[in-house]
Amino acid sequence: MIDDSTIKNELKKYENLNNEQLFSQLAILSKDYYNFISSKKSDFKDEDISLFIDCYSEAMAEDTKEHSGSPFHTTGIMPEGFALNSKNENFKLTGIDLPGIHEWTVGPGKKLYKKFKIKFKDTICGKGGPYEQLEKGLLSQEDIPSAIVKVILTTSLTFTAFWLPIAVYVGLIIAKTTLKVYCED
Repeated sequence: MIDDSTIKNELKKYENLNNEQLFSQLAILSKDYYNFISSKKSDFKDEDISLFIDCYSEAMAEDTKEHSGSPFHTTGIMPEGFALNSKNENFKLTGIDLPGIHEWTVGPGKKLYKKFKIKFKDTICGKGGPYEQLEKGLLSQEDIPSAIVKVILTTSLTFTAFWLPIAVYVGLIIAKTTLKVYCED
């Protein structure tokens, strides 16, 4: 189980990134997670990975067809090992911001975010979610990102350390967009 302080610490690490950096790093993380899950599928229950696999597969399908089987076109080596680290509750994302990959991963990151945005919207904007809590004055602006991450983990993915980095990146993008814009879109 993940406690509030762990969620807030992880959010704090990345809160100063702009949206392009968040999109880029979400793409890199997701690619690593997809490859890790694909190679260790028997370690996971289908219900724990199906939402992620669906989002990733749908978002990457068009680019994969256009670019010889890979939606990522970098001149450098894609960093990896993040999913394995997260499975071991080590959230260091060393190398995720290597130069030379950013520009080629922003597009895939945006496509992934759009898929996650659709999947998480009812949970975040619906009854009892962070948006309703904010509208009723039960949630401060400061607590929006952690509330989004918690609701993603508890209702859409699984509340395990493994999914925390993905939830943090999606949660920060939503929070930076503003919850009101996200929910009323």
